[in-house]
Amino acid sequence: MVRVSDGKIIVMEADMFGEVELPEDGTLLVDGGTHGRVGHSLWVTTDGRVRWERRLDSLGDQTQCKGEGTRILTEDELAEFGALADRIWGLAITEPEEEEDPSVPRYCWMVAMRRGDDAGMLEGPPFGHPYLAPPAEVAAALDWMFEKVLAWCSEATGRE
Repeated sequence: MVRVSDGKIIVMEADMFGEVELPEDGTLLVDGGTHGRVGHSLWVTTDGRVRWERRLDSLGDQTQCKGEGTRILTEDELAEFGALADRIWGLAITEPEEEEDPSVPRYCWMVAMRRGDDAGMLEGPPFGHPYLAPPAEVAAALDWMFEKVLAWCSEATGRE
C-alpha cells in the first residue's frame, strides 16, 4: 500500500516492518534477523545524507555493536550507493521472481524507494518461503549496508 500523507510524505506498508515513511527522495534499506542475526536500518537521501541504526536480536551476542547515528556520505560512497539504488529502482516497481536457497540465512528485509512522486518497495522473503534469497541487486545493497553500518557503529561506540 502506498499513500501520500500531508501532500509531502509518501507512506508505505511493509509486511514485516509496518508503516514506513519516505519524506523525500531516497532509499530505505531495513533488515531484521531471527535466531540471533543483527538488524540494520539505513536511510540514504539522493544528496548523501544518512540515518543509520544497528539493532541486536535478544538471542544474539549482546557484546556486539549496537547504535544509531547520522552522517554525510563521501562522494565515492554516494556514487557507489547511487549505482546500487539505480539497479534496484526498476525492481522495486516490477518485483522480480526469487529463487529459494537453503544456504541463505533466515532473515527478513525490505527496500523502499522514492523518486519524486513515484515510490516502490521490495520485501522478503514471502510468507511460507523463509529461505528465498533477495534479488542479486538487493543482496548487493544489503551487503553494502551491513559493511557501512557496522563500521559507523564501531566508530561511534568503540565496539564491533
